Amino acid sequence: GDDPALRRAIRSLAYSDSVLLAATDNAVLAIAPRGGRAPVRVDALNLVQVGQVLRVGIDARAMWAAGTDGLVIVSRVSGAVRVVRAADLGGPVLDAVANADWMWVGTPQGLVRLRRSSDGLTL
Repeated sequence: GDDPALRRAIRSLAYSDSVLLAATDNAVLAIAPRGGRAPVRVDALNLVQVGQVLRVGIDARAMWAAGTDGLVIVSRVSGAVRVVRAADLGGPVLDAVANADWMWVGTPQGLVRLRRSSDGLTL
């Protein structure tokens, strides 16, 4: 695209329904993949909370960013934000995926399973 926000290194991509997330070193951008709108910065996914971003993810209920300092999750339903620190997970968050009931978090120490609430956050 021609948007200057997209003319920098992209660290991770995630797609769900009508939203493509693109993580740069300092922001997560929401993009309408079918066009019509300029990329929008997702301020609720504050990358300061996660350190160096390693992955982003999205599903129908939530968006998340994982990194060296932890995981930040934003409910697409309520807008609520949950931050899980790396210290509480046993290390940096290398990757995270979610299904209806659980969020699976990969760390250098192994796999952590977090129960999800109805709005997509973790308990």
